[in-house]
Amino acid sequence: MSEHHITCAMCGGSGRLPLPEEFAETLAALRRAGISAAADLCDLMGVSHSSMCNRLARLYREGLVTRRKVGKEWLYAAKVAA
Repeated sequence: MSEHHITCAMCGGSGRLPLPEEFAETLAALRRAGISAAADLCDLMGVSHSSMCNRLARLYREGLVTRRKVGKEWLYAAKVAA
């Protein structure tokens, strides 16, 4: 699996940084689980719902996951690595 990188906030987005461990673990769990809601991943990883929502939102902003709204919740899926 290729190492993912995120935009560097300190340099205004001109540099790239490795994905922090907690986000890499979340992305890996999402790949294993397939399409999932935050609540399902919370149970799987043993983290709070708030933490999971923040992680998934960050991964979405970085373009590493997709999401779609179903009812009141977002369903997330990992993008296929190129």
